[in-house]
Amino acid sequence: MTSYDLEVALHEDALNSVVSSLYGRASLKEKLFQGSRTASGKTATWSVEECPVVSLRAPDSGFWTHAIARKPPVPEPYTNPFTVTFPKLRLTFDGAPWEREVTALCTLTVYSGNLTVVPVAVAIDLTGADAWATYFYEHVVGPKMLDLSSTLLRGVTVPHITFAEVDFGPPAIAVGEGALVAGTNLADGAAPPAPEPADAAAKFSGGTHFYVLIGPETVRRVAQAQMDAQTGKRNQTSGEAGFGIGKATYEADITLTSATAAVDGAAPDTVGISAGFTAHADAELELYSIGHDLEQVGDAIGHFFKSY
Repeated sequence: MTSYDLEVALHEDALNSVVSSLYGRASLKEKLFQGSRTASGKTATWSVEECPVVSLRAPDSGFWTHAIARKPPVPEPYTNPFTVTFPKLRLTFDGAPWEREVTALCTLTVYSGNLTVVPVAVAIDLTGADAWATYFYEHVVGPKMLDLSSTLLRGVTVPHITFAEVDFGPPAIAVGEGALVAGTNLADGAAPPAPEPADAAAKFSGGTHFYVLIGPETVRRVAQAQMDAQTGKRNQTSGEAGFGIGKATYEADITLTSATAAVDGAAPDTVGISAGFTAHADAELELYSIGHDLEQVGDAIGHFFKSY
């Protein structure tokens, strides 16, 4: 059940499957997951040595201990925060490799039906790093990982959904508990409240990483729209059929004049239809002659004995 007319949820495992697929492509790996930069006569190369991991949860308070932000970091609650962790980011210059875990903090918002990723800050523990490594991690690698975090999820959308002439309004989204959930109501309904990620997370079961729930009013509207599309249409049929000693020719037509759909709140997957229609049918029956039938039977018996 759902309190929205339409609810869509995505588990973080589904996003990680997408990220893993991207990371596994050699052509993308060269373009997205490695690079180089020269500064003050020193050239550094960087590469993402392990697949990034998306967590649809807010980072713990320790994140801000090593945070580097594009703007001065303010460790306050952000709306719909999540993280992308790069478990092993290698930086090499002058033949000396440095490897660090890098975690990017981002937020999600919806703009024109698309999920927009807003990078906020990146956390890197630079304990023991020399001045050059610190410089490259803070000014080169950190910003690159923020950009890469938004690039990896750029294709994820919450579409403006319309089907069977039923239209929905803009969605409200929430992130947390490992889930991304969007709830929306019919276009002429009330604006949807923010979803509860914990409720969505509890609905995932049996390895399911994505679900869509449709509310009773949506079911009724879709059924009604389908019936309305048939109202006034005339359906006709005709033909003939043989049945041993005769044949029948027939023709019939039926016209749907009205139909009303209703959904029982206790059983929202069952739709009741009250319909009005007009119908007309004609049939003619033609009997074969008995003599003709006996003649055919006699011929069949004769052919049977001639075969021996």
